[in-house]
Amino acid sequence: MPRTLQERRMPSRFAKIAAALALAAVACLQAHAAWPERQITLVVPFPAGGLTDVAARHFAQGLQEELKQPVVVENRVGAGGIIGTEYVSKAKPDGYTLLVNSPSHVINQAFRAKMPYDALRDFTPVAQLLNSPMVLVVHPSVPATTLTEYLAYAARQKGGVSFGSTGAGGTSHLAGEMLRLVTRSPMTHIPYKGATPAFNDVLGGQLPSIFLDVATVAQQVNAGKLRAIAVSAATRSEALPTVPTVAEQGYPRYDVSTWIALYGPANLPEPIANALNAVALRTMGSPRERDWLRQNGAAAGAMNVPEFRRFVQDELEKWTQFNKEARVQVD
Repeated sequence: MPRTLQERRMPSRFAKIAAALALAAVACLQAHAAWPERQITLVVPFPAGGLTDVAARHFAQGLQEELKQPVVVENRVGAGGIIGTEYVSKAKPDGYTLLVNSPSHVINQAFRAKMPYDALRDFTPVAQLLNSPMVLVVHPSVPATTLTEYLAYAARQKGGVSFGSTGAGGTSHLAGEMLRLVTRSPMTHIPYKGATPAFNDVLGGQLPSIFLDVATVAQQVNAGKLRAIAVSAATRSEALPTVPTVAEQGYPRYDVSTWIALYGPANLPEPIANALNAVALRTMGSPRERDWLRQNGAAAGAMNVPEFRRFVQDELEKWTQFNKEARVQVD
């Protein structure tokens, strides 16, 4: 039976569609291959001076050297990291606007009732840049050298001992809340707007205690300007090897670490995500950065993109479960 005119046209039409799709795919691949062609911006949702900011600047230097394009760090602060993070969630997924964030990325999702974005759905997890334990430090005026002495001091204070944090809902806040939960000790949270003002107040004696990352406090601890009471992670820190962990001092359930990571907006092309992951692992694992990390009690990340995606999912589940037990207010 002879074909109708419409039937004779169909293969031609399908061929044109297939050709158009092929051209689009080629153009897409070429666009990815051309990346990067201009400046890359790393958005840090916290003030300058804290570990997230410092890590972003170390990574930016290596990224710029390897990609031969300018890389700038932009601090967009506010709302416990939400403002800068939301900004990246709305950015074009082209590899030119990226997020460097702390565990607050998942903690905010786990603890806040209303969020302007979804920590998993609206982002592409790219790479863990580093991980670091935190350490409970006190001003030398606090009469405590061990966790037992610190908790006894807390029990003697009206309203409990005050502990600062870099902001409500941040890792330093939740490290203190977890200590309060597992020890059943009276502790009062004092939130600050970033690591630098909190760090300055504990150095000056206006704040008795705080959990901060080892990288921030190691130098002052070794100089005797702060006293380290306990390391938050499951193992001791190489930067402070004589300081026992919370777990060693009688609370085996306790294990909190901070980690700094790189994200893109949702739907970041896989070739760009993989390229950024490779650069991140090479940069943070280089001899130059390895020495800096070791001096500050941190370690470079080593996960590929799928591994890091699973890690972020697991961290969100962990903090969601903790919130069910602790009922911490971060809003």
